[in-house]
Order: sequence, then C-alpha cells, then structure tokens
Amino acid sequence: MDIEDTLLRQRKVLAEFGELALVSDDLEHILDEACRLVGEALETNLAKFMLLREDGITFLVRNGIGWTPDVVGKVQVQACEGSPERYSLDTDLPVISVDVATETRFRYHDFQIRNGVQAFVNVLVYGATEQRPFGIFEVDSRCPREFTDSDIDFLRVYSNLLGAVLKRFNTLQVMRSTEEKLRESEKHYRIAAELNPLWPWSADSQGALISIDQRWYEYTGLNPAQTLGREWTQAAHPDDRQSLAQGWDHSLATLEPFDLHVRLRKHDGELPWFRVRALCSLDAGGHSEQWYGTLENVDDRVQLELSAARLERFAGRPNRPAHRAA
Repeated sequence: MDIEDTLLRQRKVLAEFGELALVSDDLEHILDEACRLVGEALETNLAKFMLLREDGITFLVRNGIGWTPDVVGKVQVQACEGSPERYSLDTDLPVISVDVATETRFRYHDFQIRNGVQAFVNVLVYGATEQRPFGIFEVDSRCPREFTDSDIDFLRVYSNLLGAVLKRFNTLQVMRSTEEKLRESEKHYRIAAELNPLWPWSADSQGALISIDQRWYEYTGLNPAQTLGREWTQAAHPDDRQSLAQGWDHSLATLEPFDLHVRLRKHDGELPWFRVRALCSLDAGGHSEQWYGTLENVDDRVQLELSAARLERFAGRPNRPAHRAA
C-alpha cells in the first residue's frame, strides 16, 4: 500500500508540474514549484536546481526550497575532483548518496552540512537535443535514507520535463533577443533613412518604377497605383514632363547615368525642385539588369541659384542716363 501511495503521489506531482510547465510563462515560478513539488513526491523538505555556468564546471544554486537564506541564488560550487557534481558529469547517471557518514566517493559541501543534509539524490537536466546539461536537479534529506528505483525513475521523468521547460525558455529568450535586435536595427535604419535627404527608388530594365521610398507617398499624396510603372512622371510640373521623358528614354537607350532637375508636385500643390538621378546595374554581358536611383529635394539650392542669376542680370544692366530738365 505504501508503494502504491508513493507511486500515486509521484504521478500526481508529475501531472501537476507538467500542467504548470505548459501554461506558465514565469520561469522563476516554475523552477520554485519544481523544487516544492518534488519535496512532496519524495517526502523531503530540501530540493534545489543547480544551474551550470558557461565555464562548464561552476554550478549556481539557482532555485531551491528548505535552505537557509544564504544559499539560493548565492552559493556556487565547482565540479572539481572529489565533488558530487564532478561525479555526476563524469558518469552521466543519477548520483545517490544514502548516508553522509558512510559516503567515501566524495565529501558533502559546507552549505549542505550547515543545512543538516545527510543524504541526497541528483539527476542531470538536459534539453531534448542538448549535449551539454542545463544543470543538476537535486533532492536532499536531513536524515539518511534509501532512494528506490521508483524514486530514480520519477526523477528522470521529472528532469526531462524540467529540461523541456528550460529548452523552451532558452529558445524564447533567443527569439526575443533576435526580435529586439531586429526592431533596434529597423529603428536605426528608419532613423538613418529619415535623416538621409536622398529618397531611393528602383526601376526595371525597361524603365518602369518598381519601388520608391515611403517619403514619396507622404510628399505627393499619391498611392502605388498612381506611382509605379511610369505613372510617377505625372507628378512632375507640366513644363518639365517632356524633358523628363526624353532624358529618361535617352538613358534607357544608352545606359548612361540619368541626372535631371524637375519640379515635383507636393500634395498641397507646391512644386519644389528635385534632382532625379539613376545608375544602371549591368549583367555580365553588359546588358541592363535594373536601375537604381535617388530623389533629392534641392529647391533651396535652385532658388538660391535663380536669385543669384536674377541679381547678376540686374547688376549687368546699363545705367539709364539721368533725366535732364528742359
């Protein structure tokens, strides 16, 4: 009956922990509960999860139950020769110590002794495809005790569940970190694009526009259907459309760079000057693959040049003779 009660209790704990592992996004709570529940299953009041550090030999007591306040989150132990952790890593098997008084393979750690540990069992915690363990899950006892095959089987299954949880959270952490880096990269790109006065655009080998900077749409108020292909030329001042079309056709025919100043209509009706440039990307045979271009608002510069030209013309006019009274 005792064996049946033990098995029933262990199955209940596995079910409860398995459900928690599936629904909770709080890793700290899951690990704390893992330590608490295993105490219920094996009827002991001491348990801990020891996280293996990046160096592969240092373990941190990351979570635990029943320990004095100076242990969890603070104690680190080295998996050096003569330690239970080294024995675990070397054998890759559960390590069982039934009585500190008769243990000859290794000595217990000082923090275990201070907490009255006299027996323990541990299992390595792996992810499903991991070669390196996440750490060690350990159940300690303040009195000598045997650990049955049922206890060991239970802990193996329990550690597999725990490994799956840690694997999931590690994967989520990597995904979140990647997403954060991507968002930061996109933010930097967006800021850089906004600070860049040049609006990039591209056209196919036949000269049809296939992409253009978002600022074009915000500036003109046009949509893609009114822009792509050759529709974008309708945004030019009527007096500039012929020179724009002729210059673009000449570049398409000769594959020479395109460079022209035109006035482009803003959504509010203004017609500032823009410099439109494009270069052709050639394939190995010297044929046009695609055109890459930029738009640059040069209205201030053009207006300055026009004002300077007007002043120059004005300054060059001959002085009129003074009018004489008859």
